[in-house]
Amino acid sequence: MKSKVLLIISFLLIISACTNNDNESSNDQGGFQETEDMETLIATNKKLVEQLEKELDEKDQYNKRIKDLEEENKQLKDDVLTYKQQTIESDEEHQQELELRNELDQSARELFQYMHERNHTELERLTASNITVQEENEVLEVTDEEDNIRTFHYMQLNNMAYIRQRSFSLDMSQETFVSEYEFYTHADDSFLFEGAIELVYTDEDGWKLSSIRYIQ
Repeated sequence: MKSKVLLIISFLLIISACTNNDNESSNDQGGFQETEDMETLIATNKKLVEQLEKELDEKDQYNKRIKDLEEENKQLKDDVLTYKQQTIESDEEHQQELELRNELDQSARELFQYMHERNHTELERLTASNITVQEENEVLEVTDEEDNIRTFHYMQLNNMAYIRQRSFSLDMSQETFVSEYEFYTHADDSFLFEGAIELVYTDEDGWKLSSIRYIQ
């Protein structure tokens, strides 16, 4: 009887020991699983942070690009407006140049004619204050900006067969108009070049001749 009791007690102790071992093993496995889950969570969180930082950086670059494009667009609009304004001003200046060219071309031909006719009174009307009409010597006395004086003798058109305006230009900033004329005689069925003259007109209560000289 005593032997059976001891056997039963021994069996119960073995079962208890096995149960304890199973519980300890289960606890160890649970702790290991929790560690794995935490590491996975940390890694996932790190990836999410990196992804968020990348997206924020891309957003900043995108916003910067938009801002740059807006600035470029604004500059382009300003350039277009500036170009349009310059085009309008250029067209207006060109139109004024053409109108003035016609007006002063007529004035130049009158000048040549009045010198040929020795019409001193009309010459004074066409010339600016820096030009003096010298009736006795039949010359135009021109005083330049440095107070230098030069003379231009009246022209004779007796042998001139053809007068041609070869160039003209308007300088709005200086309020001057410059034109050049060529003179030709006629002989043996051909025209011969005799010389050229440069005329400078200045806006002085109307456009007046302020310089005249021979050129090549």
